[in-house]
Amino acid sequence: MVCPGGLHFNPMKLAMKSDKIAPDVVDRCPEKLAEVAFPSGGQVDLGKELTPSQTLTPPSIYWEADKKSLYTLCMVDPDAPRTKESNKPNQWNHWTVGNIPGNQIARGQPLVEYLPPCPAKNSPPHRYTYMVYKQPARINFKEPRVAANSFQHRDGFSLRSFAQKYQLGNPIAGNFFKCRWDRSVPMIFQRLQVQPPPFRMILDEDRVPGLVVQIFH
Repeated sequence: MVCPGGLHFNPMKLAMKSDKIAPDVVDRCPEKLAEVAFPSGGQVDLGKELTPSQTLTPPSIYWEADKKSLYTLCMVDPDAPRTKESNKPNQWNHWTVGNIPGNQIARGQPLVEYLPPCPAKNSPPHRYTYMVYKQPARINFKEPRVAANSFQHRDGFSLRSFAQKYQLGNPIAGNFFKCRWDRSVPMIFQRLQVQPPPFRMILDEDRVPGLVVQIFH
């Protein structure tokens, strides 16, 4: 689409810049949209809000891919509170798959298994963000494998640093949705048979001035 005056209008870039996906998650917005659909019927649509109960299982994701190339997919939450033990950036790694042939995620290499969104109670909506990177070649990832019911190695993640480490460049496709706590969140932890992570209270001045996020512990 071309705006008056000949400027190109990209709804995805506009949405990501408006909600500060760039620069909070990536430096540059991707050019293409990743189509993300959950088995529940929930559709990811550039910041549209979904409920935790709609996002319990991994979604199907489609992006324009070269069948002969390999890709890395990451899903992160840049709005997660820090744990008591961590002073690192508060980005959480919810899902990472590398060495994906084309867009066949099931044939990729799971690095971090899918953890459903579980936003903290009374916090503002979290921006769950998907980014797809085209790899220069097959990568020997030197990352610990993280199981679906584990919180280890998720906290303090930086997608920007991860992409730099493996020379992934800028993302080629992406999407995001917003999600806030509801009564299904405690059931997520019960289903995973884990205790909620020991989050501490933080002052979230950047997103909502004066708001103290009241969280699990």
